Amino acid sequence: MKNLKTEKDPEKVEAIQDQLKVSVEEPVKIYTFPDGSVIKRELQVLSESTTQPSDSKIQPLATSCGTGYCTYTKILIRETNNVVGAEFKADFTIVNGGNDYISRVYDYNIAVNGGVYVLEKFEINRDTETLSYSAEAELSFQVQIAGVHGKTHRVKLFVGKDKYWSEANY
Repeated sequence: MKNLKTEKDPEKVEAIQDQLKVSVEEPVKIYTFPDGSVIKRELQVLSESTTQPSDSKIQPLATSCGTGYCTYTKILIRETNNVVGAEFKADFTIVNGGNDYISRVYDYNIAVNGGVYVLEKFEINRDTETLSYSAEAELSFQVQIAGVHGKTHRVKLFVGKDKYWSEANY
């Protein structure tokens, strides 16, 4: 985890969440507050393959990435600041013109400087994209510093409309 200063006012952090959305086109976003504190969000492809999906309901048009489907493995989703850092890996498939899906999430890591966390959820909320919603996976946890319970922190991965991106609520 990078040692970054962070803005302490949750309302200011919430106000810039849209500016921190990362995607395959923009995998790293760093925001510096007027006081010099920083938030860094990152989405990283660790491995990529173009294997045939095991779900027989999906009929790919071709076996190469981008022409019918693409299976991504070991995608790293990470959110860090100097108080809290969280990350996890995911495997998913983008189906060109079809329903994209998340096949698994694994290897989460949470770090809290000067405190502890309680895991609330680490799962796939919606495994397959629908007409209305993207596939979604979530890592959420409660932070406790100096015996005081804080709010729930969430890091999410979304897969839909032939794209993937992450969002976080710190």
